[in-house]
Amino acid sequence: MLRFIGTMILVLTTTVANAQPELVDKTWYMTSMNSVPVELDKFPDRKPELQFMEDNRFAAWAGCNQIMGSYELEDKKLSFSKPASTLMMCEGKMEFEQDFMHMLEKVVYWEMQGEGHTLNFLSSEYKILAVYEDVQPYP
Repeated sequence: MLRFIGTMILVLTTTVANAQPELVDKTWYMTSMNSVPVELDKFPDRKPELQFMEDNRFAAWAGCNQIMGSYELEDKKLSFSKPASTLMMCEGKMEFEQDFMHMLEKVVYWEMQGEGHTLNFLSSEYKILAVYEDVQPYP
Protein backbone atom coordinates (compact mmCIF):
# COMPACT_ATOMS: atom_id res chain seq x y z
CA MET A 1 0.00 0.00 0.00
CA LEU A 2 2.80 2.40 0.90
CA ARG A 3 4.56 1.60 -2.37
CA PHE A 4 1.31 2.41 -4.28
CA ILE A 5 0.96 5.79 -2.54
CA GLY A 6 4.60 6.63 -3.27
CA THR A 7 4.10 5.72 -6.94
CA MET A 8 0.94 7.85 -7.12
CA ILE A 9 2.74 10.84 -5.60
CA LEU A 10 5.57 10.44 -8.11
CA VAL A 11 3.07 10.26 -11.01
CA LEU A 12 1.13 13.30 -9.78
CA THR A 13 4.31 15.31 -9.17
CA THR A 14 5.62 14.45 -12.62
CA THR A 15 2.30 15.38 -14.23
CA VAL A 16 2.14 18.75 -12.47
CA ALA A 17 5.80 19.50 -13.21
CA ASN A 18 5.35 18.66 -16.90
CA ALA A 19 2.26 20.88 -17.11
CA GLN A 20 4.25 23.92 -15.89
CA PRO A 21 6.08 25.50 -18.84
CA GLU A 22 9.34 27.39 -18.64
CA LEU A 23 7.61 30.70 -18.00
CA VAL A 24 8.60 31.09 -14.36
CA ASP A 25 11.88 32.57 -13.11
CA LYS A 26 12.51 34.55 -16.30
CA THR A 27 12.01 38.13 -17.27
CA TRP A 28 10.07 38.36 -20.53
CA TYR A 29 10.69 41.51 -22.59
CA MET A 30 7.92 42.70 -24.89
CA THR A 31 8.87 43.04 -28.55
CA SER A 32 5.40 43.77 -29.96
CA MET A 33 1.81 44.30 -28.90
CA ASN A 34 -1.22 44.12 -31.20
CA SER A 35 1.13 43.59 -34.18
CA VAL A 36 2.99 46.84 -33.49
CA PRO A 37 6.71 46.58 -32.58
CA VAL A 38 7.73 48.15 -29.29
CA GLU A 39 9.63 51.35 -30.12
CA LEU A 40 12.80 51.22 -28.06
CA ASP A 41 13.29 54.99 -28.28
CA LYS A 42 10.09 55.42 -26.23
CA PHE A 43 11.67 53.24 -23.53
CA PRO A 44 15.33 54.38 -23.39
CA ASP A 45 16.20 52.77 -20.06
CA ARG A 46 13.88 49.82 -19.64
CA LYS A 47 11.76 47.80 -22.06
CA PRO A 48 8.24 46.66 -21.07
CA GLU A 49 8.57 43.38 -19.22
CA LEU A 50 6.64 40.65 -17.46
CA GLN A 51 7.57 38.03 -14.88
CA PHE A 52 5.64 34.94 -13.81
CA MET A 53 6.09 33.79 -10.21
CA GLU A 54 5.63 30.21 -9.01
CA ASP A 55 2.70 31.15 -6.76
CA ASN A 56 0.58 32.15 -9.78
CA ARG A 57 1.30 35.84 -9.44
CA PHE A 58 2.77 38.06 -12.12
CA ALA A 59 4.56 41.39 -12.12
CA ALA A 60 4.92 43.67 -15.11
CA TRP A 61 6.11 47.09 -16.18
CA ALA A 62 4.74 48.82 -19.28
CA GLY A 63 6.37 52.22 -19.19
CA CYS A 64 5.33 53.87 -15.95
CA ASN A 65 3.66 51.90 -13.15
CA GLN A 66 4.37 48.55 -11.56
CA ILE A 67 1.57 46.19 -12.59
CA MET A 68 0.67 43.05 -10.67
CA GLY A 69 -1.95 40.37 -10.41
CA SER A 70 -2.50 36.66 -10.66
CA TYR A 71 -2.61 34.24 -13.55
CA GLU A 72 -4.02 30.79 -14.25
CA LEU A 73 -2.23 28.35 -16.47
CA GLU A 74 -3.61 25.06 -17.76
CA ASP A 75 -1.84 23.39 -20.66
CA LYS A 76 -1.92 26.02 -23.44
CA LYS A 77 -4.59 28.17 -21.76
CA LEU A 78 -3.54 31.30 -19.90
CA SER A 79 -5.63 33.92 -18.18
CA PHE A 80 -4.78 36.94 -16.06
CA SER A 81 -6.76 38.50 -13.22
CA LYS A 82 -7.77 42.12 -13.57
CA PRO A 83 -4.39 43.76 -12.91
CA ALA A 84 -3.65 46.30 -10.20
CA SER A 85 -0.98 48.96 -10.50
CA THR A 86 0.75 51.77 -8.73
CA LEU A 87 -0.79 55.16 -9.49
CA MET A 88 1.98 57.26 -11.01
CA MET A 89 1.29 59.52 -13.98
CA CYS A 90 3.89 59.45 -16.76
CA GLU A 91 3.43 61.78 -19.68
CA GLY A 92 3.45 60.04 -23.04
CA LYS A 93 3.35 56.50 -21.64
CA MET A 94 -0.12 56.09 -20.18
CA GLU A 95 -1.81 55.07 -23.44
CA PHE A 96 0.65 52.21 -23.99
CA GLU A 97 0.19 51.09 -20.40
CA GLN A 98 -3.61 51.11 -20.71
CA ASP A 99 -3.37 49.14 -23.98
CA PHE A 100 -1.14 46.64 -22.17
CA MET A 101 -3.65 46.15 -19.36
CA HIS A 102 -6.50 45.69 -21.85
CA MET A 103 -4.40 43.22 -23.83
CA LEU A 104 -3.92 41.07 -20.72
CA GLU A 105 -7.71 40.75 -20.39
CA LYS A 106 -7.90 39.26 -23.91
CA VAL A 107 -5.24 36.58 -23.46
CA VAL A 108 -6.65 33.04 -23.73
CA TYR A 109 -3.71 30.98 -24.99
CA TRP A 110 0.07 31.05 -25.00
CA GLU A 111 2.71 29.44 -27.20
CA MET A 112 6.48 29.17 -27.19
CA GLN A 113 8.68 29.57 -30.25
CA GLY A 114 12.39 29.85 -30.98
CA GLU A 115 13.58 27.04 -28.71
CA GLY A 116 11.68 28.54 -25.78
CA HIS A 117 13.04 32.07 -26.10
CA THR A 118 9.90 33.64 -27.60
CA LEU A 119 6.55 33.73 -25.83
CA ASN A 120 3.34 34.67 -27.66
CA PHE A 121 0.06 35.63 -26.00
CA LEU A 122 -2.93 34.64 -28.14
CA SER A 123 -6.60 35.64 -28.24
CA SER A 124 -9.53 33.22 -28.35
CA GLU A 125 -9.22 33.36 -32.18
CA TYR A 126 -5.48 32.49 -31.91
CA LYS A 127 -4.49 36.00 -32.99
CA ILE A 128 -1.12 37.07 -31.56
CA LEU A 129 -1.74 39.82 -29.00
CA ALA A 130 1.81 40.23 -27.71
CA VAL A 131 5.27 38.80 -28.31
CA TYR A 132 7.91 38.53 -25.59
CA GLU A 133 11.52 37.37 -25.61
CA ASP A 134 13.67 36.30 -22.70
CA VAL A 135 16.72 38.13 -24.03
CA GLN A 136 17.61 41.50 -22.48
CA PRO A 137 17.31 44.14 -25.25
CA TYR A 138 19.77 46.59 -23.66
CA PRO A 139 23.48 46.03 -22.93
